[in-house]
Amino acid sequence: MNNQENQIQPIGLIGISQLLTARAPKHLIKGFMEYNTNTVIYGESTAGKSFVALEAAFCIASAAVNGDTYFHGMHISQPGPTLYVCGEGEDGISKRIIGLQEKHDLENKEIPFYMTETGVILNDGIQLQRLLMTCEQIKAQHGMYPKLITFDTLNKSFIGNENSAEDMGELVRSMDELRRITGACVVMVHHTGKGGDIRGSSALRAGIDNQIGVFINENNDNGIVIKNDKMKDSGGMTDLFLNKRVVKVGYDDRYKEDITTLVLDLDVSLSEKKIVNNDKTKGMGKAQKEVLQVIIKESENTFDIALEELFYAIKKETGMSKKAALQSIAGLQTRGLVLASEETLVLTENK
Repeated sequence: MNNQENQIQPIGLIGISQLLTARAPKHLIKGFMEYNTNTVIYGESTAGKSFVALEAAFCIASAAVNGDTYFHGMHISQPGPTLYVCGEGEDGISKRIIGLQEKHDLENKEIPFYMTETGVILNDGIQLQRLLMTCEQIKAQHGMYPKLITFDTLNKSFIGNENSAEDMGELVRSMDELRRITGACVVMVHHTGKGGDIRGSSALRAGIDNQIGVFINENNDNGIVIKNDKMKDSGGMTDLFLNKRVVKVGYDDRYKEDITTLVLDLDVSLSEKKIVNNDKTKGMGKAQKEVLQVIIKESENTFDIALEELFYAIKKETGMSKKAALQSIAGLQTRGLVLASEETLVLTENK
């Protein structure tokens, strides 16, 4: 037996008792993105897919230093450092980051968001190893690998033919290698092809765990719609409606004009489920309606809601105190719309 054979180890086994232990989905952003997965965020050139991808990375990183940070109302389940691999210039990204800092009220806080100085060809072995070395540096500084590694765009991060199953399969294997070592959610920002689906070979779609589409809202010139088409371990989210908003991020003295960028705001009226119109909701006051909308939103991807998390969400969405929230919940329970215990709450309607 030679030295190489001596180094070969048997494949590890998982027993039936471990397999039978139900595990909760590995949310990175609850209902939107899971960690240790391959994900594609895709859309038309002007739909805003890069804005969505960048804000997700920003929110995960900012939640590590500011627990109040949400991604359009969705909880950041795994805060931590993020790495953004941008194949284009940093000027546009810089403006967007300033806009996000203003939107999330984080102008004076240092967050563990990092962007590479250059693009990375992921299916190039040497460049992949260099990227892994960068991830090791982030781990040394923060005690963990990046939670999210985003490549914007696939076209700038890949050498080969997008329509080739062999080439795209090689890219997926490189994503797998990066994910296996870091445990990160590895995201590719990509374009749509004919019919509005992910462009290129079906080998990419087959090899990813999460598929998130960003589309122009045909009913709102200033709006976009996010659709979670595929999510590995949970049902994903209902359609998310966002509106574009222009914000000032600086001033150009030479041309005497404002420097601006776009941020995305949640369109609450379209993103939340409507309260069912039945006898249980007749005569309901404004406070109870507001609390019920928050409960409906929080229960999208879970059967029961931890009360402390719910109080926090109610405070964030409505400004309501814990005492006032309890009074509204008691009223909803009397109407038979929810069931509350000492620690959790279950929505009985709309499920």
